[in-house]
Amino acid sequence: MIPHIFGLTLIGSMRPYFRKHVLNTLESREFLFVNAFFISLAMATYFIYVYFFEKHVIQRAYKNCCRLSWTQAGALILLAIFTVCSSFLIIDLDKRFNTPFLNYIIIKAISMIALLLVGIFLFEENYDAKTMTGILLTASGIIILTVFTDKE
Repeated sequence: MIPHIFGLTLIGSMRPYFRKHVLNTLESREFLFVNAFFISLAMATYFIYVYFFEKHVIQRAYKNCCRLSWTQAGALILLAIFTVCSSFLIIDLDKRFNTPFLNYIIIKAISMIALLLVGIFLFEENYDAKTMTGILLTASGIIILTVFTDKE
């Protein structure tokens, strides 16, 4: 199991470089449309498979979707909109600013800090000094990377 996780993590960390390679030819909008097309194609293939071989999954998903409240449906729509907007922003950052490595680190650090703040303020989680020290060291490393890296 560990080799699979390691391999998937390695491939996932190469995603910014794949994106940068494709963005040498395509514009950001074009990349987003082509990427969305291939994702839709993959999801349609999966949906067809599930429809023919595991209908109970679709029926359960339909029942669960019918039970969503208006606020949950609104949150789902906002999440989809946020996903598209953030994808476009990340694609644009990789094409025009910094390097994919630097953008990847910044995005991961911001995600970590956002999760920390959500955990503290919404879920009232408590963190020890060791965790807070690690977060501060990570944030300072990000600042050093972004401030002192040569920008072309």
